[in-house]
Amino acid sequence: MLIEEKFTVNAPAKKIWDFIINPELIGPCVPGLEKIDVLDENTYETVVKVKVGFIKVKMKTKTVITEKDPPRHMKTVSDGKDALKAGEVHQDMTVDIKEISENVSEISYSANIRITGKLATFGEKIMRSTTKKLSDQFIKNLKAKLEEQ
Repeated sequence: MLIEEKFTVNAPAKKIWDFIINPELIGPCVPGLEKIDVLDENTYETVVKVKVGFIKVKMKTKTVITEKDPPRHMKTVSDGKDALKAGEVHQDMTVDIKEISENVSEISYSANIRITGKLATFGEKIMRSTTKKLSDQFIKNLKAKLEEQ
């Protein structure tokens, strides 16, 4: 499943970059985040609790930043497993930041998500709807944090 989003933020690219590259800053923007452990500057683990259809999942995920071109481009790879074995998730994501003006930037991201196990039985329509809702909440949280500072 491919998810693509594009939105503007009232902040310069460097400020956005410094925020999104730091898991402890961006982590609280993730809906359902319960825990984040930074392993090194490019690797972190999270525990995220969300509801998909009628199933509640608690995903333990390891994310690795595989490519960086500050303050414009980043690629990550994430692998996660549900604590109750409802499924697994693999995600390849690309994030690009383009400065539109001195204090306005455009963020675009593309996430290729592969889901297996019970979660995969919901079908793409339910998974896409859940992912869209979580993505919208993440964007709202991210914009609020970046634009308040």
